[in-house]
Amino acid sequence: MGCEVAVFSTTEQKRAEALAFRASEFYPTRDVGKLEIRAPIDHLLVTANAQPDWSLYLLIMALEGTVYPITVSFNKIAVPAMDLIMGGLRNQGEALQKLLDGKMRYRGVLVARK
Repeated sequence: MGCEVAVFSTTEQKRAEALAFRASEFYPTRDVGKLEIRAPIDHLLVTANAQPDWSLYLLIMALEGTVYPITVSFNKIAVPAMDLIMGGLRNQGEALQKLLDGKMRYRGVLVARK
């Protein structure tokens, strides 16, 4: 069982690297008013160095999808509440406990609960 990976980046310069890491799709997001993607996103891992424009991303999420905010920022996450509610979306923060405890090394793998 595998998954398809779509990479969203503010810079087109990261396309080659993302595809070399076997991303299925790449979408540049700088100055984009709406994201046009092939299929809704079930799991969105946000690893940017700043808060993204949540209004762009919440609209492309699958119903009952999950957002994992891994962005290292001390700012509050300002997410449009109605987009979360209407999409039945989850904001999953507990997956980062190992990182917060200082036990994460090199990479983390998120595993779905049964």
